[in-house]
Amino acid sequence: MDTTIKKMIKIEAIEEKEFSSNEKNLTKLQLKEDYIKSVEKVKLKDIVLQLTNKVFSLDSLYEKQKIVASINLMLDLKKYRTNEKDLYSINLIIRNLKAFHKVQKDQKDKTISNFERDFVINSLIILAFNHFFNNTLKALYIKWNIHLM
Repeated sequence: MDTTIKKMIKIEAIEEKEFSSNEKNLTKLQLKEDYIKSVEKVKLKDIVLQLTNKVFSLDSLYEKQKIVASINLMLDLKKYRTNEKDLYSINLIIRNLKAFHKVQKDQKDKTISNFERDFVINSLIILAFNHFFNNTLKALYIKWNIHLM
């Protein structure tokens, strides 16, 4: 019965001002060249928050697909940034989103509200740009690993 429902849903490509996808894999979002050129000088934090919030507002993706789509957008964005700090932040965002996705998959029966999810995702992104907080976590991680050895 479940497969008949899936067949009835017509899959359409995602086409937004900032990004697009093909029909085969809706989560494989790619940035549009016009968008990249228009935001070259914009702060990375603002770009990432705008893109992820746009992805999470899409009705054509399921909740868990939105995380994967956001990760794919970050991977595509990474190709266009050369600044070492930007690359570090994008990699950290990708790791944070992958960790959130893993937790989301592990907690199959538990769901969080869209407001809570958006708050967590935005917090994970903002944390990637707070270098003081990142250095504190790194120091704690190193200290913890030394004690375990």
